[in-house]
Amino acid sequence: MSHVPPDDGPADDAAGRLIAAIESGAVAFLFILVVLMALAKLLLERFGAVQVGWADEIMSALLLWLVMVGSAVAAGQLEHFRVRAIESLLSARRVTVIRRVVFLAAALVSLVLVWYGLQAVLLEVEFRQVAFGRVPVWAVQMIVPAGFAVMGARFLAFALVPLAVAVSRHDEGSGE
Repeated sequence: MSHVPPDDGPADDAAGRLIAAIESGAVAFLFILVVLMALAKLLLERFGAVQVGWADEIMSALLLWLVMVGSAVAAGQLEHFRVRAIESLLSARRVTVIRRVVFLAAALVSLVLVWYGLQAVLLEVEFRQVAFGRVPVWAVQMIVPAGFAVMGARFLAFALVPLAVAVSRHDEGSGE
């Protein structure tokens, strides 16, 4: 499911395909868990007269993980939110330069968010709070710096690799 033209990058090799399959599987798995948890909570509370307040905390944790994993996957496939209106007005060379600068800026922002995410996780380690069951809050929140680290690495790679790797499927039909 790579947006890289054939033979132009590592995402087209077996390892890249395996990573893409694992990522897609992780997103699907997390989504299914959220849906099943919501369904179980609904059924137990409506028909079983059982209060499952802990399900809300678990669903919140799963949603955080789903958002961060999904964002990292989207960044790797260049399916993250982008405004491309200006690109259509510029030459291909200028678009290349702008994309590299934007990818570098996105990498820098992501790496700053890694730093602050790690600070928040370390603070939660110190507080020793529990999210649900015996799962500590820091274990739930660790996905934030991890997800931003993956996004930062991907944006940095897109900034440094040849242009063909930094072109999404949507760009291929735009005449560039």
